[in-house]
Amino acid sequence: CYWDAEVSGQPASSVGEGLFTVTAKKALAYGGFDFNEIWQIDEGTSYPYLRNLPKPADVIVGTTGNDSVAGGMGTDSDPYLIANPSHLNNVRLVPHACFKLIADIDLGGQNWLPIGNKSTPFKGMFDGNGHVIENLYINRADDYTGLFGYTDGVVIESLGIEGANVQGGNYTGALVGYTKNTNITDVCVIEGANVQGGNYTGALVGCADNTNITDVCVKD
Repeated sequence: CYWDAEVSGQPASSVGEGLFTVTAKKALAYGGFDFNEIWQIDEGTSYPYLRNLPKPADVIVGTTGNDSVAGGMGTDSDPYLIANPSHLNNVRLVPHACFKLIADIDLGGQNWLPIGNKSTPFKGMFDGNGHVIENLYINRADDYTGLFGYTDGVVIESLGIEGANVQGGNYTGALVGYTKNTNITDVCVIEGANVQGGNYTGALVGCADNTNITDVCVKD
């Protein structure tokens, strides 16, 4: 089961996989679909439709989605590429996918909404690729506050967070508010991070449950 997460606004489901619009209009995204005899797709233009039925009029709804990310298919071997704040914000739309930064990103002091929460955690992979996210600002009373609010079963690596100013409730950290079953490696919070919150608050991570954290640092 697949759906267009951008058009529907539905980031997750108990079954299936949400896709960015640009990915949803590529045959490669649909594992197990027989595009030789059963399914048809107008590559880059339409969603899949059955060959033996008339082409539905709404099969081309939605934009091409070319601005959602800078490239990629969201897989381990071909992650979605993140090049600007808008791309980073779109990570929340497909929280099961794999992402990779290809540039430093300045969030400009806008009040950031954490990616992932207890009901819809981030469950993908995030490779900072040696880049830095600058000027992360969060001023919220919510629990599970950070660049990522809640993660489960993910890998976060090779990332710097510079000049973070984070105010949250319980489970607050610059990188992740609450993380479980996660591997965090080679991540550094640098240049005067200000992180404040309630119970379970830390400069990097608020609460780490069954999480492996290696080669990380917090520097003034």
